[in-house]
Amino acid sequence: MSVSTGAPGALGPATGHGWFPWPFVGISVILGVLVVVTPALIDTGPPAPGSLFTQADLVVDRISGGSTTNFYLHAASDTVRYLAISIGIATDFTFNGTYPTGALSWTWTNGTNLLELSVEEAGSSIAVNVSATYVSGGTAVYQGLIAFGLTNGSSGPTFAIAVDTSLTPGVGAPSTWPIAALPLSIALEDCGTRACT
Repeated sequence: MSVSTGAPGALGPATGHGWFPWPFVGISVILGVLVVVTPALIDTGPPAPGSLFTQADLVVDRISGGSTTNFYLHAASDTVRYLAISIGIATDFTFNGTYPTGALSWTWTNGTNLLELSVEEAGSSIAVNVSATYVSGGTAVYQGLIAFGLTNGSSGPTFAIAVDTSLTPGVGAPSTWPIAALPLSIALEDCGTRACT
């Protein structure tokens, strides 16, 4: 059986299959596309309001056996600067498993042009009213109204957690969290361009 190099479907120099480096052409095209597209993928400017990078998180921490709870408000990205951050703390209520409905007496800690704001509070019932405003090419306001009640569960001290879902329904927090498993990060509600409350 013989194969002619000029016949249709035959391999060899007449059809170019043996001489033309198709894999190298494919790699060159991919590299050329990456050179053109990469500057658009790597943005060196500030992140857009409402993006994953500007999402504000409340971090709750308490050392097992400790007497104070620490609250930190910052962005998911460690380089985002907020125009304004506020943390309100109220302890003048009895935690009953739901967010308190009565009037609370807030003690405020405020800051401007910050990466993070933190407060420390002693007590077994703590309500937190937090907000962070990001401005860069638009505005994003993040808020959360969350209450914490310290209880002694079968596996040790535990925080019972309740969110005010009427004002900040987008805050996702577990209903309980063991103190030994802290810190706990809670993503706040993205209220858009103005406050939720």
